[in-house]
Amino acid sequence: MRLPISFINSFTFDNMHSKIGIFLVFLFATVLLVPVSTSPLVNAQGYNDNQYYHQDFYKKDNYLFEDNNQPDYNDKNGRDYYYHYPSKDKQFNQLVQECEDCFLQELYYQLSDKQRYFFFDAIEYEFGSLEKLCKLIVNYQISEQELKDILRHILVQLFDKVGYDNDIDKINSYYSYDKYDNDYYKSIPSQKIDEIINNIIECLFPNPIIYVVWQDDATGSNDIFFAASTDNGHTFSTPENLSNNLGNSITPQIAAEGDNVYVVWRDNTPGNFDTFISVSNDNGHTFSTPKNLSYNLGDSNDQQIASEGDNVYVVWRDNTPGNFDIFFSVSNDNGHTFSTPKNLSYNLGDSSFPQIASEGDNVYVVWVDGISVNFDILFSSSTNNGKSFSPPDVISDNTGQSSPQIAAKGDNVFVVWSGSTPVGTDILFSFSTNNGKSFSPPDNISNTPTLSIFPQIAIKGYNVYLVWEDRVGGDNNIFISFSTNNGKSFSPPDNISDNIGISGRPQIVAKGDNVYSVWEDNTPSPPGILFSFSTNNGKSFSQPNDISGNIGPSLNPHIAAKGNNVYVVWEDIVQGSKDILFSFSTNNGRSFSQPDDISNSPGNSNSPEISVW
Repeated sequence: MRLPISFINSFTFDNMHSKIGIFLVFLFATVLLVPVSTSPLVNAQGYNDNQYYHQDFYKKDNYLFEDNNQPDYNDKNGRDYYYHYPSKDKQFNQLVQECEDCFLQELYYQLSDKQRYFFFDAIEYEFGSLEKLCKLIVNYQISEQELKDILRHILVQLFDKVGYDNDIDKINSYYSYDKYDNDYYKSIPSQKIDEIINNIIECLFPNPIIYVVWQDDATGSNDIFFAASTDNGHTFSTPENLSNNLGNSITPQIAAEGDNVYVVWRDNTPGNFDTFISVSNDNGHTFSTPKNLSYNLGDSNDQQIASEGDNVYVVWRDNTPGNFDIFFSVSNDNGHTFSTPKNLSYNLGDSSFPQIASEGDNVYVVWVDGISVNFDILFSSSTNNGKSFSPPDVISDNTGQSSPQIAAKGDNVFVVWSGSTPVGTDILFSFSTNNGKSFSPPDNISNTPTLSIFPQIAIKGYNVYLVWEDRVGGDNNIFISFSTNNGKSFSPPDNISDNIGISGRPQIVAKGDNVYSVWEDNTPSPPGILFSFSTNNGKSFSQPNDISGNIGPSLNPHIAAKGNNVYVVWEDIVQGSKDILFSFSTNNGRSFSQPDDISNSPGNSNSPEISVW
């Protein structure tokens, strides 16, 4: 599969666009295994059109790849054909992790193994990493429309020459002239070109939508309110009442995926507390009538939500069986319909504090369970988008467990919790490298004789970050520990608050090399929201910055990040009642905007949650 060099050279660009044009031609040609004269993939002179030299830029050796659908081998004439190198696969996977937010992830996840070999070496050799490649385009400072015009010019001509198999809707399903059929495949549909361009633009010129949800009692009973920002947090929409009923609607949770926004909460409108959900399929402009997911005579609480593609997963705690069990419901159609609730714990002990994570087709649920004399951490997983679950597995090995948190990436699942140990109450961690089939023995991360509680977790690439509240030294401080090897080992805990006040309710998020943590702290007067960041994967952190501005006692912060932007929301006493305040940074947390009151309500607003897409 090769394009003539004359075709690639036929593109003409003005001076401003020449470099970007060459780069984009190179990128798409590489995905297609196209040898471009400026790339490391060079046409093998003296061989037929299906053979290409490939230089191994680690060993500085030339290899010959023949695209003949035959197994890799060395022929008797001594020519080296393509081979897999585990070290390259590992480094390629590292680039996949590094470039998580880039449009290229969609491309290279769909490459064949042979394509990956070429693609990885070419990108690494030319640009250093996929992430740097993305940033390279942005640094040319061209407008979105200019880039769209360039992309369309390249793609239309490229696919007119190469063609597209319309029956296989994958990025790597482009084909060149077929010498057996003496014809080209169908050209790529214009809507597919639009889709590719939009994916690229979304990565390079991110315009995140920020969603915030909270509870508010201005109507006389608590209702669930929602607001969104489409201009990076400068302004928010007028708050919308999602529950809008006579009952008490409390403790909302939110998830967003593409154009879809899902809000779940606890509601006693039926006479008992049930789990309700409302769904938007248009980026929060309109929401569905609330739907009762639990719909039983028991009490439902501790609801949590996750989404992946068209799938929405909701988990909660319910005492309908006579004791509290963990229940689960799934929608496979963007929240339009939900399955009958499934009892995941189904035992005689009280089950509580459920948490949920999803990755691909896998769904992971963890909770605290009193099935024995000790409270244990139980785990159950689904490999088929929530249609069925494994029997619960005990992953803790000590007493008094609480506050579990869970995260997942690829085949890895990470669980952290607070548990009693012989020396005190510590932060314990366990991980799985096989989609939850087995877990490592718990690792004591804090390992102090004091009280370590309320852990939170964030992951980025091979890095795992844990933050918690700890009473070392007599005062509550915020500690962090990180792993650079998928949780196999962790750094010594680092006190990032380090003050004489009480620091609590930490939150954490990671993007690229940056790690951001926020917490409530009574060191300022009145108590404020403190923020600290790391630009070196958690090795060191900035001095805490009070981003609340001391408007009033500030509590219960939550954080999100995308690109270079960091967003923090919290509850704050303004003019005698609680309101929801919001502040953002556009420079990786180095400075923040003045707090904005986005609830602006005469009632009390609290329990904010934030999601960014």
